[in-house]
Amino acid sequence: MNLEDSKIGIPINRIIAQSPLFLYIVLSVLIVAVVIQVHLLWDKVLSPLAIRVEEIRGYSALERSAILHIGDEFVPYLNFLRDTIPPGGRVILPPHSTRHSFTNFGFAAYFLMPRELLNCGNDEVEACILRMTGHNSYIPVLSDFPPSEIASQVKRFVPFQDDLGVWVPK
Repeated sequence: MNLEDSKIGIPINRIIAQSPLFLYIVLSVLIVAVVIQVHLLWDKVLSPLAIRVEEIRGYSALERSAILHIGDEFVPYLNFLRDTIPPGGRVILPPHSTRHSFTNFGFAAYFLMPRELLNCGNDEVEACILRMTGHNSYIPVLSDFPPSEIASQVKRFVPFQDDLGVWVPK
């Protein structure tokens, strides 16, 4: 748009030249808008994020990842699994679902490395669990997996809290 053009037929540069107050008002409104945006950004985004980062600063990288992805309540269970299942152990995961992030093979591998991970297919859960009779296979409890009446036939349950725990070799 040319400075000489205007919707009301008066050149813009003449408005600004005749009324510097107009320019000051426009700049003042823009500055106020920027100040409000910065305040909202700090109040709603940056300040809570800074507080959260400070809260998790003392955790290991693995624990921070779990906290940020799943939440604070998952870290103690993750530590329980890592303490209970030896590094050379086999971990049997449930079929992939959207109910829990830990059913994602890659996600679970990150948190349970260097343990070997296997997962049961949707149509073979019972057979999969019954095959895990070895002395080095473990089944973490996630939601309704594994069915306790099946897992109890081949494993011993070690409780963590509430309904969480891990099925270990007998």
